[in-house]
Amino acid sequence: MDEETFQKTLEIYESQIKQRIINFLNIYNELSLTELSEKVGKSKSTVSKHIKELQDIKINDQSIIQMREQKHRGSIKQKIFSKANTPLFRGRTYSDIKEFSADEMYNHLHNEEFMINLRLFTLMRDIISQTVNYVNEFYSNLSPKDMDNKFKEKVYRYNTCIPRIQYYTKEEYLNYREKFLKFDEQYLAEVEEKRKSNNKSSTEPKEYLVCNALLPIRRIFDKEYE
Repeated sequence: MDEETFQKTLEIYESQIKQRIINFLNIYNELSLTELSEKVGKSKSTVSKHIKELQDIKINDQSIIQMREQKHRGSIKQKIFSKANTPLFRGRTYSDIKEFSADEMYNHLHNEEFMINLRLFTLMRDIISQTVNYVNEFYSNLSPKDMDNKFKEKVYRYNTCIPRIQYYTKEEYLNYREKFLKFDEQYLAEVEEKRKSNNKSSTEPKEYLVCNALLPIRRIFDKEYE
């Protein structure tokens, strides 16, 4: 990623609208301008402006936002948007970076890793804020008359998340990291293989988010940056 692209991608995380557009395209695969406007909660003109700015950002000579046209009403065509298959940012393994020169390593640490962290925390901010609103609305609207079968279905849907927060020592962290990276590599390969063999995978919405964050909390809280 060159410096110009790096600076442009920073704009994504300075704008919650751009971040939400990308998140919704990741979830639903394809959305029209009208659908994006409704989900993002902004006017079509505002969403269209941000989409144009996102289309100007290219990773490996490919725009991160793709557009196609389809028939809507009679001869009227509708623009449909999607996110390019190439991920915005992906971490590198040791085998990828062991041949890096000093300049390449510096660029990697200050660009790609920074973007990965920034993307994680902006995503967490958006998801957590929406989750808090959902939970508040869910409980504030409860009354005794709501305790029927539909209520049970709502509770079941809400409780399909699997929360887990654990604290590790340094030794436990190293052990977890080693085992997780092996599992992650194997499982991602399995998921990609199943997606290739499933013709519906490109149109099915992604209903669940799995977010793994192994954070150095002592350093964060104590501001130990060195």
